Amino acid sequence: MVPRLLKTVLGLPLKIVRRALKQWTFSKPEIIPVGGLTPEVSSELLFALRQAATTAEDERIVCQWLSALELAQVTSDRLLHDTSKVDQSLGFWAARLKAGQHRSFLLLGQGPTSFVLDILAVVTRKTNRHNHLSATDQIERRVIVLRALQARLLEALAKVHDGAAQLSILKRPERELVHQISAVGAQPSEDERERLLSGARQATRKCIESVVSAVNDAKQAVDEITVPPSAGRSEPATKTVVQAIAVAQALRSRVAHRLHYIASQTGILDPEADSASSSNRKHREAAATDDVDMALSKAEDELDFMPQAGATTSANAALTAAAMAAARHRRLITIPEWLAAPSKYQRYWVRYTLAGVASLWALRFLYIHSPLSGSHDLENWGTAATESVVDAYRNRVVAPILQLKDELFQTFRQRRSIVSVAEYETDKASLERMLADFERDFARSSSGEAPGAAAAPQPGEDQSMTEAEDASLPGMKFMMECYEGELKRPIRNLVNGRLLRTILIQVQKLKLDTEAAMLELDQILRANELTVAVVAAIPSLAIAGGTGYLLIRWITPSPPDRRSEALPARMALVEAERALEHWATDEDSLEGQGAVIWHTAQVYWETAALFRRHSGVGLPGLSTKSEWHNLRQDLIELIAPGQPDVKQKICQRMQRVYSLFQP
Repeated sequence: MVPRLLKTVLGLPLKIVRRALKQWTFSKPEIIPVGGLTPEVSSELLFALRQAATTAEDERIVCQWLSALELAQVTSDRLLHDTSKVDQSLGFWAARLKAGQHRSFLLLGQGPTSFVLDILAVVTRKTNRHNHLSATDQIERRVIVLRALQARLLEALAKVHDGAAQLSILKRPERELVHQISAVGAQPSEDERERLLSGARQATRKCIESVVSAVNDAKQAVDEITVPPSAGRSEPATKTVVQAIAVAQALRSRVAHRLHYIASQTGILDPEADSASSSNRKHREAAATDDVDMALSKAEDELDFMPQAGATTSANAALTAAAMAAARHRRLITIPEWLAAPSKYQRYWVRYTLAGVASLWALRFLYIHSPLSGSHDLENWGTAATESVVDAYRNRVVAPILQLKDELFQTFRQRRSIVSVAEYETDKASLERMLADFERDFARSSSGEAPGAAAAPQPGEDQSMTEAEDASLPGMKFMMECYEGELKRPIRNLVNGRLLRTILIQVQKLKLDTEAAMLELDQILRANELTVAVVAAIPSLAIAGGTGYLLIRWITPSPPDRRSEALPARMALVEAERALEHWATDEDSLEGQGAVIWHTAQVYWETAALFRRHSGVGLPGLSTKSEWHNLRQDLIELIAPGQPDVKQKICQRMQRVYSLFQP
């Protein structure tokens, strides 16, 4: 708890700075290309169409094509947002269905307004209290209806992407012509121009038809949802499930007539008949263009969006404008209030009410002790708290670091030692001279031994220790032997012999040993002082080091942690692979195709946010060594319409190649 709170407090300024930097500098939204039409592919197609356009009518066709692309992009973004909202509500109610305590939650977890209405309903309908629909049945109905609504939105999403894929002019001759014009920049021939513009016109018509159909399908799905059952009617759980399934079936079947009516009114479904006459063909093309304009106007009214397509508008600018428009106004449908997941304030309104009461009491307390009521308690408390914080900062953070600096740069250089090394060397030289003089004066003993002669070592004596003593202080062994001999007649030798001189030499030796011990003790004291300074500076060093680490990690790019941070992306990819498997069993299912698009979009969002957090400055994939570039291309291929078996191979390659999806 404490480390998490500390991490939150320390990371709050960095989060504020990053959010401000993102809003000021990197306000461009992340685009999920509809139908696999990336800005690069769209720019290539638009360049080829403009190269083929020679008349004002041709330019109008190109503008219609670009407008259809914008409308498809806006519709896709809004449907993805609505599907996300429905999925959140579905996940919430499904979790509540498993959690239990449904009655208490429906009573206290939907806001104070719902609480008051439920209390009034219970008070006014005491006789029908036992016939009231159970809380479990109410939540179960929400789950079933939300699943049906999500299925309809996924079908609409698949229609939009299929329609947008028509804009890429999928026939092989047109694609080869587009690549030739884009690569060489040559002017196409009259037949090639006619074929290209005719394909663009047909693709535009089909795309708008799919967009209008998808929009009406989504709105009709919400209109077909019935209101929640009245509280006074008794309905068992089985009947609730049957009614909810009927609602789902209605959502799937009652749109075709309306769509056909709209398409017939706008002229989208009228086929273009062949004619040998050039004038009649031009007349029909102009009529078809007018029909496309009518369909565009209808789609614009349905989406409440005006495309920015013009004679000089680029594909990248058009897609960016569409994405920004969808970001400003994301909602295409409105989920009924009784189906939407309660907000955090509705779920915890009791806690917030208690917190509000506590806040009012705190405000009253502050008013009583504030200068408004003539009291100076708040000022005194604030001054005392400020002084305490400042003193704690100086004593616990600044002072230990300064003390550690002084220990490192001044103590070892300026601190006076108890015994200096020079004094020790002087006393050692003096002792060596004493021993030499003693050996020279008393070298010849009464037994006639040669000067400096020493007795042979005893069998149990350590020869190495004797040699070490002789090497360190020459003559010390001779002096100790004389001292041992003089102690046999101490009184006589004290006056006439060498006993007093040997005692004085030993005093000098004791002084030398004491100075050596004091030098060692001084080194130990210095090391201990440094250790104490480091231990005292640990909190301040931890704060400074943690702040520096977070700042460096925020500025410089780093690979994401696969075990924790990449877990949502991996789970989203698992859901996408599962949706692919279901779609492979029924390739004609629009719901399965829409589920693949939706789950792949979730993977796209999760990975983009993950790479953005670890890029250092807020944009994904700035480093040339990042996996984002290839990963983004694979995700776009998964979103684009195609065969399920091909997409399954792409999904398997992603799990095999990218470290992000490897546990």
